[in-house]
Formats: sequence, C-alpha cells, structure tokens
Amino acid sequence: SLLEKGAQASEFEAWSKYLGNISTSGSYKVYNRLFSFLAKEDLEIDGEGRVLAWKVVRGNWKDKHSNTFDNSVGSICEVPRQSVDDDDNSHCSYGLHICSWGYLKGFSSHGDRVVRVAVNPADIISIPNDYNGEKVRCCKYEVVAFVDFWENLDSNIAPNLKGAYKSN
Repeated sequence: SLLEKGAQASEFEAWSKYLGNISTSGSYKVYNRLFSFLAKEDLEIDGEGRVLAWKVVRGNWKDKHSNTFDNSVGSICEVPRQSVDDDDNSHCSYGLHICSWGYLKGFSSHGDRVVRVAVNPADIISIPNDYNGEKVRCCKYEVVAFVDFWENLDSNIAPNLKGAYKSN
C-alpha cells in the first residue's frame, strides 16, 4: 500500500486525481479493469492522475496507421469518442492506440520512434484482450516525451521518468 511504502503527499494526490478521473469514465469495463492493467503492465500515472503509456510512431512523428496524426512532443491527438471501438474482443480496430513497454518490441521497427503519452483514464475506451492485453484504445492523449527506444531495446523495464507513480 502507499502507506506501507512511505509515499509522498504528491503520490497520494496523483492517485486521488486518478480516482477522480476514472470515476468519470462512463465505462464499467474500463473502470473495473484499468488498475489491473496498470499493475500488470507496470505502467505509471503522472501528477494529474493520467496514465503514462507508450506509442510507436513513424520517423516523421506521424502515427503508423494513417500517417496523419502529429505525435511530436506537446501534441494532443484526439478523435470523437463515439468513433472508438469499445469491444475488447475487437483487436485491431478504430481508435487511438497506446501500449505497454512490452508491446513495443513486437510492433516497432528501425526508423520508428517511441513516444511517452499521457491519457486521462476517462478517455480510455477499451482494453483489448489480444497481445496479452498490452494495449488500450482511447479517444485522446498528449505526447509528453520522446524516448530512445533502440537504446533501451534489450531492457524489459521501461525507462523511469521523473514525476511518475507506479501502481504497486
């Protein structure tokens, strides 16, 4: 628990914000599955209670699927909420995709870039059950950092970023 590990006040505040964000999700499935997803995939939250995850993009900072969304640091990518497939059994489907560190090795190739994204839990629509449940579909995220994935490729542990809090 946070008390047992001597969490700082900022960590309590971040998790409090996460709970406030997830409570507005509107999705019973996401509300009940997201924390387990965070723990299983060793993902973090930021001080605003947003989930910090990863995204593979092209060398030109555009998304890999449509080559239209700018994913340079500071960009906000968004699609209409109702256009995102909420069926967890639909694997590669409509919506913006973000993932765990473990998913990156099977999806990226040389020339691609990896960015760190922050997504409000209320904007997560689905946690597909394919690929060991290592990705989510959402309707909005912010690109917060570029990470040299190829430098960290052999590590099964994602690089630690300042100001991030783990679920365990």
